[in-house]
Amino acid sequence: MVAIPLWLKGANVGCVMTPQNVDTAGTLTDTTPVATLTGTLERVSWRSLPKKQEISHMGAAREHDVILKERTEFTLSEILKPTANLIEAAFASAAVFKLVMTRGTTRSFTFYGVRGDYEEGLEEGKSLGVGTLTMVDPGQANPTITGS
Repeated sequence: MVAIPLWLKGANVGCVMTPQNVDTAGTLTDTTPVATLTGTLERVSWRSLPKKQEISHMGAAREHDVILKERTEFTLSEILKPTANLIEAAFASAAVFKLVMTRGTTRSFTFYGVRGDYEEGLEEGKSLGVGTLTMVDPGQANPTITGS
């Protein structure tokens, strides 16, 4: 019998968002409060948005895009509760975060980002709070991905 990995069914996905202290040298260190979003998220989206420029000579018949910089962002969609909502509370407490997302038992993503937009959509049935983290440069690869 073929087994479907649990993360394909939406289970076994974990997500922790840790506020970062930024010292005068720009070094990031973990601080509190940590938001454990496992079990409250409806969706996590990861987007790669490279900054490109078309570079070719004036007589070229085809364009030639060159990647100048990498850009990544994560968007988290949380199912709203009558009590405090974790993304909204986290965004109110800090500007820079470390996001660690695990998928299955062996694959993890670590991303450093600054808070971006936050939006709540209230509707009949399920309502969502959606927050976006946009890339910062922590002086290392961002995001880092481990496992397979």
